[in-house]
Amino acid sequence: MVLPLLLLIDNLKLVYNISVFLAFILSGYFMYLLISYFLGKNFSVTKKFISFLGGCIYAFSPYTVSKALGYFNLLSVEWVPITFLMTLKTLEKATLGRMFTLSLLIIILFFTDFHYFCYYFIIAAFFLLFNVREVEIKNFLYFIGSISLSLVALSFMYLPAIFSYLNEKENYVRNYYQTITWYNFFLPSPFTIIYDFFPGNVLRLYLTSPVWLIVDSVIYLGLSFIFLTTFFFLLCRKYNVEIGKIHFLIALIFFSSLLALGTSTTVSLTLNNILRKIVPFFDLLAVSARHVFLTVFSQVMIFSYLTYNALIRMRGYIQFLFFSLVIALFLLEYFPIKYDYYYKVETPLFLYEVSLKPEGFTILNIPHIANTQGMYLQTIHKKAILDGHVSRIPITSRETLALLEKLTREKKAEELKQLLAKLDVRYVIVNYNYDRSYYDFSLLKLLDLVESKRLIATYDRVKVYEILY
Repeated sequence: MVLPLLLLIDNLKLVYNISVFLAFILSGYFMYLLISYFLGKNFSVTKKFISFLGGCIYAFSPYTVSKALGYFNLLSVEWVPITFLMTLKTLEKATLGRMFTLSLLIIILFFTDFHYFCYYFIIAAFFLLFNVREVEIKNFLYFIGSISLSLVALSFMYLPAIFSYLNEKENYVRNYYQTITWYNFFLPSPFTIIYDFFPGNVLRLYLTSPVWLIVDSVIYLGLSFIFLTTFFFLLCRKYNVEIGKIHFLIALIFFSSLLALGTSTTVSLTLNNILRKIVPFFDLLAVSARHVFLTVFSQVMIFSYLTYNALIRMRGYIQFLFFSLVIALFLLEYFPIKYDYYYKVETPLFLYEVSLKPEGFTILNIPHIANTQGMYLQTIHKKAILDGHVSRIPITSRETLALLEKLTREKKAEELKQLLAKLDVRYVIVNYNYDRSYYDFSLLKLLDLVESKRLIATYDRVKVYEILY
């Protein structure tokens, strides 16, 4: 997705920062366009403000902000609202241009992140389930044509991977490894001002999640915005506002919230297991906590629709007071004012020195499983590493790591030395910032067996050893 920028700019960090900024900007803007279209074709300042506010809430929701801690694929939530907007336009008045545009957007979703690709189809399915009678057959056929076109194109591009999945499914499907509990929806985001107002014993509830990872456990929906949504729902009922338009979103928010609970309740686990069996490829989405994206998407749409329809029936000065209040609440509960603490990572100078060395060699990271920082540091030193999710690693890394563990466990120092020399491991980076109860530090004993080594750098609870041959 960032290839055009990489072709123009020869600076990986600059390209990454531009991409992150664009993800936030486009997320807000595309949701603004969707809400504006969803609220109707009439023009008013109230509609523009609500659409803008909805875009801000979507772009800076704790779900989105937490993904900016290195998960650029999950941060790229901008393509879902624009794809759904094109879906609504196609189902309202289909043209060949809209059909091909929708197909292209679906393909972009696939290459952005497989989660959002699947979530788009869930949103579209819920919309059609509640509105199928209002959709003309011609427009529906164009919509089906868009989906068919995109799926055929993706099948050709991804045919080897599809066959690999079908033939070796057991190697791809994983157990649920990140889930949340119901109170995660109400625990404030640590990036915001409101976080400091909550007592410590409440915030410790984060740690009681089955697996605590800031990137997936922070899903705060905003207490004040939940209250305002409920209040305006009752107000709209009083004003006899037609809420049939958001019935599919109300159903979706309950469905997705339950789905996101994963293994924490019997009902949610059963629902996830059923979807894994009946929906193709859904069993590849093992992180159930990420399903909360659908909750965030639905909440923003519901809040915007109810708020707009309630405010247009109020006097101008009341609208102004509400605008002022909701801006203050947004800054208090959503805006990541304290974010710099999380994304500023000290980078040791020696890594830049290593990057200048022309010869190729290997760096071993400890912990050696799920060490994301080690993976990102590879973009600086540009040398081979033995572990990483999307890093450049040798195809035999898994077997190599298993052999290193075996030789370390059996204390075979000479064989270990020969293997390290064969792999040309020059440096070992030990990151003590990782929790030993969750991460594998077993290779730490490897250093005890390597006599020819020296400590060359220490920074931020990270130690770097040079292996001498």
